[in-house]
Amino acid sequence: MSVALKIRESVQRNYEQAMVFLNSRSTAYKLVFGTGSGNKEVPISAKQFVLDDLKKFCRANRTTFDQDQRMSDILIGRREVFLRIVQHLKMEPEALYAIANALPIQTTVGDDNVNT
Repeated sequence: MSVALKIRESVQRNYEQAMVFLNSRSTAYKLVFGTGSGNKEVPISAKQFVLDDLKKFCRANRTTFDQDQRMSDILIGRREVFLRIVQHLKMEPEALYAIANALPIQTTVGDDNVNT
């Protein structure tokens, strides 16, 4: 088998693997954010797939620093959107209201109330 044929086959395999991944990702996003799905329950696996993908894309656990200030600003914006999604998934409406109005957040630790 020639080197060129091996390279061509490798490129084709990579393309096919990428297409499987992109189709899976597209399906998950459509399940989570798509319209017209009625009241169908979205599988947890699709929700988690989308959150994991957004976590990577938005640099949830990585620095947003870039030597190019404009790129750094873009990355900060991405991260801010991800953090907003996570806040709404994990926080009670009262805590979200407190954040929106710059109020102290009341949380309960054991039997004590704690301001954060």
